[in-house]
Amino acid sequence: MTAWFEALRWSRPDIAAGEYWRLLTGHLVHLDTGHALLNALAAVVVWTVFRRDLPWQVWAWVAACAVLAVDLGLWFGTRLDWYVGASGVLHAFAAAGILQSLWTRALLPWLFAALGTAKLIYEKFFGAIDWGMGSTAVVTDAHLFGALAGVLVVLVWRATRRITTDDG
Repeated sequence: MTAWFEALRWSRPDIAAGEYWRLLTGHLVHLDTGHALLNALAAVVVWTVFRRDLPWQVWAWVAACAVLAVDLGLWFGTRLDWYVGASGVLHAFAAAGILQSLWTRALLPWLFAALGTAKLIYEKFFGAIDWGMGSTAVVTDAHLFGALAGVLVVLVWRATRRITTDDG
């Protein structure tokens, strides 16, 4: 592994030693080109399907809360020494887009919701789906933490919108 990879990845011992930038940069570094391309392809698909469903400010909150949720989840909910990749944040974007579109579209989001939920359940009980990266490299807990963050942001956003609209 290269020196920059080692310096930027999410690393439990290094974060504990005060290298807090890793809480952000670990989501930007990838195992290899294939891993980066797979995350980029997923980002393009999610953005293409859901970009219009939420205002940009909500998408920014989804990103920030996903990073925080994945970091906290990995820290307190796993024993991982290190992590890299954007898949936790991508799962947050997908979950947020799916949830919001359940209120605004007909059939398609229900299909996405069913498939996404089935994927998370499968990963929790059987491990990662091998997308050509080798399933041992995938941290499925990051997917779950990210998806939960995306759902939470949309629920809070919808609730606060309803409150401010009702009080109007």
